[in-house]
Amino acid sequence: TGDFIEIATVGSNVTGYTDACEPETVYTYRVRAYNGFGNSAYSNEDQATTPAVTTTPPDSTTPDSTTPDTTAPDTPGRTELRFYIGSAEYYLKGPDDTASSLRTMDAAPMILEGRTLLPITYVSQPLGAVVNWNAAEDRVTVALGSTTISVFINNSEALVNGRAAQIDPANPLVTPIIVPPGRTMLPLSFIASQLGCQVSWDPVAREVTVIYPKE
Repeated sequence: TGDFIEIATVGSNVTGYTDACEPETVYTYRVRAYNGFGNSAYSNEDQATTPAVTTTPPDSTTPDSTTPDTTAPDTPGRTELRFYIGSAEYYLKGPDDTASSLRTMDAAPMILEGRTLLPITYVSQPLGAVVNWNAAEDRVTVALGSTTISVFINNSEALVNGRAAQIDPANPLVTPIIVPPGRTMLPLSFIASQLGCQVSWDPVAREVTVIYPKE
């Protein structure tokens, strides 16, 4: 019912595009080809409605399998983070904590191309990692100990200690993105694994657990 807005122009070797969408929203798309002689006509329109997502994590007072185990014995020197898809709230248990505490991010984790993306600051800070943003190169650098990771917006190739590495060898469409109003979202599993974390996924609770260092 409204005007179309151009959201991307991709190169000749790109076979797909991932759009960051809001939940429970109707989106309509069309595409066209281009070359040095001009643009083709637009394709037929394709429409989809995004599903609803969980807006809050499980109630920390509910004794079920999705509740962080605050009665388990401490593991000295270990940090545990629990994130929930579609929720800005998450749980953090530091190496000196006896129980998890509920925290809030400024953007909720999301799933794109079957992978979890989130603001990586909320993972890096509890681990003691340093994050830097280079706007000129659309590059995010995460450094922890002897490991330095550089990822680039809309690019499936990263650098790990200066060496090229695919973020997801099985799916080149998994890339860092920027979502409105300008929040950078990075692939959690790739970053956390490279930093020496253990990452696990609970599809029922839609919960991602990050443990550092890995067990």
